[in-house]
Amino acid sequence: MAFSPDSAYLLAGSQVPSGTVGHLILWDVQTCKQVRQFDTDEEVTSIQFSQDGKKALTGSSQLGRAILWDVAIGTEIKRFSYAKYGNIMAAAFGPDDATVLGTGEGELYLWDVNTTSLIRRYTGIKLIPMIVAISPDGKYALSGDLAGDAILWDFSTGEQLGRENLQNTIFSVAFSPDGKTAYGASVDGKLIQWPIAKQSLPELLDWIKENRYVRELTEAEKLQYHVEP
Repeated sequence: MAFSPDSAYLLAGSQVPSGTVGHLILWDVQTCKQVRQFDTDEEVTSIQFSQDGKKALTGSSQLGRAILWDVAIGTEIKRFSYAKYGNIMAAAFGPDDATVLGTGEGELYLWDVNTTSLIRRYTGIKLIPMIVAISPDGKYALSGDLAGDAILWDFSTGEQLGRENLQNTIFSVAFSPDGKTAYGASVDGKLIQWPIAKQSLPELLDWIKENRYVRELTEAEKLQYHVEP
């Protein structure tokens, strides 16, 4: 499920466990009434709204594609896929909704929204990635997989920046609003809080003052280290 940016609508998808059948339905949050059912009967494994709320992006695992939808009329605009058939358990819009990042068969795939062409592959995942998120500033991507790995990526290059393991399948990942902390939740109830942003010198000094005792320098030390009065 996903709320529209203005929280006026809820878009909900379903998946029948034994096959590739599902539905995608838009609901009015205030009245709890169905607004429309989208023109699909295939499974829905993830949902995200565009920043303006006019489009939605869904994943379709067994059919191996991510689909871009027109929310106003509930019809498909275009789809994103890759040469190797496999699950797309999750997909997310990149910065300014110009790209789509989707999970694949042991990889992540980045597509151009306008052309649907593949821009980049993110490699080095042990097992199928189940979920993906992009930081608010667009610098990082975060994935969680069946091996229990939460992997932090450089969004612009696809380079792995770090990895934390929860020892069980990770079904949910998220960034804090300031983009400085990543979170991952595993199927067995574990939650990881992962500081990821490099601190600036003023931030680091403030943290030291709050968490460590720092004595005053002697006059000799000030001269030695060239500390201004």
